Amino acid sequence: MSTEFDPAAYLARNLRQCTDGIDEIARLVSEDANRRECDDPDTAFLLPGSVANLMAAVQQLAGQASTICDDMQELADSRRR
Repeated sequence: MSTEFDPAAYLARNLRQCTDGIDEIARLVSEDANRRECDDPDTAFLLPGSVANLMAAVQQLAGQASTICDDMQELADSRRR
């Protein structure tokens, strides 16, 4: 079993976690919107403040994903040298 640190795998794993988080938030917002649009809007579960918090989380995750992409580019550039 190799315990060698692989920066590319580390960055890819972190990027996957960011995109999974964004996907899950989108799923929650979509489910809430579907409930509001159907005949039973009382089953909606997101409050206006919750939506604002979720959108802030999406922005934070998108920022982290952008930073990871920059780090991946730096790694690729350093491997070419």
